[in-house]
Amino acid sequence: MKQRLQAFLFRNGYFDIYDSVLSLPGLKARYPTTVSTPEDLSREGRKKVVAAIQQMVEQGEATLRGLIDSKIILPQAPIGYWEEKENALFWIDQLVDRKIDALLLPTRAREVVKQFREGKELNFFERLVYQEAKREAICSLCERDFIESDLYGMFQDRYGTRVFPLVLDLYPGFGINIWETNSKGLTKYFSINENQVLATRWLVKQFHKKFRDFTEKQAHAYELLKTNPEALTREDRKVLSRLQVGKEKDPLTLTITDYCKKRLKRLIYQIPPPFIVAKAVCMAFPERGYNLNQFKTVMNFRASEKNKALEKETRIALENGKSAMLLHLDLVSRGYFFITTKALGVPGMLGTLSRNDRKMLLGKPAGEWHVGELRDASKLSMRNHIIDEAQRGNGEQFIKSQSVLTYAPSEFWTDERLVWLSRALASELGKQYSSLTRQEFEAIGANSAYSHYREMFRRRMEEKKSRGAQGIPE
Repeated sequence: MKQRLQAFLFRNGYFDIYDSVLSLPGLKARYPTTVSTPEDLSREGRKKVVAAIQQMVEQGEATLRGLIDSKIILPQAPIGYWEEKENALFWIDQLVDRKIDALLLPTRAREVVKQFREGKELNFFERLVYQEAKREAICSLCERDFIESDLYGMFQDRYGTRVFPLVLDLYPGFGINIWETNSKGLTKYFSINENQVLATRWLVKQFHKKFRDFTEKQAHAYELLKTNPEALTREDRKVLSRLQVGKEKDPLTLTITDYCKKRLKRLIYQIPPPFIVAKAVCMAFPERGYNLNQFKTVMNFRASEKNKALEKETRIALENGKSAMLLHLDLVSRGYFFITTKALGVPGMLGTLSRNDRKMLLGKPAGEWHVGELRDASKLSMRNHIIDEAQRGNGEQFIKSQSVLTYAPSEFWTDERLVWLSRALASELGKQYSSLTRQEFEAIGANSAYSHYREMFRRRMEEKKSRGAQGIPE
């Protein structure tokens, strides 16, 4: 993406030239000049220098990458280029396409995306699948994407480094809410009761099956429902009733996990405990007359069901098991963790801090230390120290002391890691890895792995079925 943008700007002559450009041998042969710096060039002379550099690249005497790395030229969009909405949309669409490729899509959905890019016409349901994937990719845009794609200047000048204004400007038809994006300022946004109500009412409608996971029968029935309801057969209506299209989740069964999975963690922070979800639901649905006793009944039932699925002894064994430790060590060695205040008590950690931060902490009782008071440079030094220790095989001390809180991004869960983790987990439990449950993954801190695991399992079953074989491929 970055190389594509730089190549486009270079082809159109949109690049700055540095002093060292005049010393290029190939340039002197094409445009001999007596000036010593590019600033001394006339407008006509600069045009000739730009044309000569483009000719050198075309004829293979130099490479664009080499010219940029040697600080001879720097591709830059001209003044006013990003003021045109069409230009911004064109390059952000390229970025969104790359984000679509990073999604965990089933085979059929990837074929739909490929057909769309090839310009083939999509039917009604295929358009829904593509729009769903594109919406998810748009919501996943973050500041790092613009930095890595060399679009940060546009992002900063046009949208003030805020994702949501960009989404509203370029993709208004998707109806994306601010909490679905990687936006800043959500704490302030959810401090307003009306926004809490809006988000909770939206949340109960978000537990439907994704279009890309529909079977052929479900897709056919849903397409008829939206395009020609009179043509629905009795069998189609049965399929739709099992699919529960358009049904809302019972607000009484909402959990904090439901909020967090839909990027509503900041909303939860704004509601004082206890009964956080109960208070949010009662405020969002005053017309239903909910009360706290109803939530207590549902929560007690839910807790008893969870205990039946995974006994306490098994959960403790998994938390202290080998697979949990190996998983967290892998995450720490790759930098997927947050540092807690307990890290300051690990031997040798104070030595990684800057002198001023170390002096500040030692001037307080140990119980009043907080990692949030440190400068960014000290935090970075702590992080690098922890990663180095983990890569040397000394990372267990940070995990056992709860000095770090690990997390796993979507791209971490490759098929190879999922196969390894599920087999290690199944070995500890003494069961088939195809029958692992969500609670068992959560017990070892791999909360986000289960959905990727089920997707891999389903995809491999489809591949085996298509080859006429049985069982799960090794």
